[in-house]
Amino acid sequence: MAFIAGALIVGGVIITHSDYSDYRDYSDHSNHSNHRQYGDAGMVSAINDKQNQVNRLASDVGRQSNALQTDFNARIRQLKDEKNYSSLSNAKPSNVVDAVKDDMRRELDSEIAREKAALAKIDQMIARIDELELNAERSG
Repeated sequence: MAFIAGALIVGGVIITHSDYSDYRDYSDHSNHSNHRQYGDAGMVSAINDKQNQVNRLASDVGRQSNALQTDFNARIRQLKDEKNYSSLSNAKPSNVVDAVKDDMRRELDSEIAREKAALAKIDQMIARIDELELNAERSG
């Protein structure tokens, strides 16, 4: 009987020990894996928030870039409708503005040269009229 009682006590201790051994990991505060897991969750959340912010900013930059490109293309079409400068078709996009300015400058210089030539002809005609009037007064 003492043997059976001793066996029951030993069996109860083993069963009790095995029941409590399953819960030992949950209450073991020296186990840092639980703390690391919770600490990492906060860090992962912060990283995800930053990644979402970066994605939103990248999307905003993409939309702004598309809007600028659309506006640029509309202005190029408008210039082509007004006057189709050769540089609008031939220049690299990064040089279009300078190339169009050069085309406009050459066009203006050409117009100024024509105007100067026309003024020179008018000056010659005025000088000739003055000469004819002087000759008419001397003769007359």
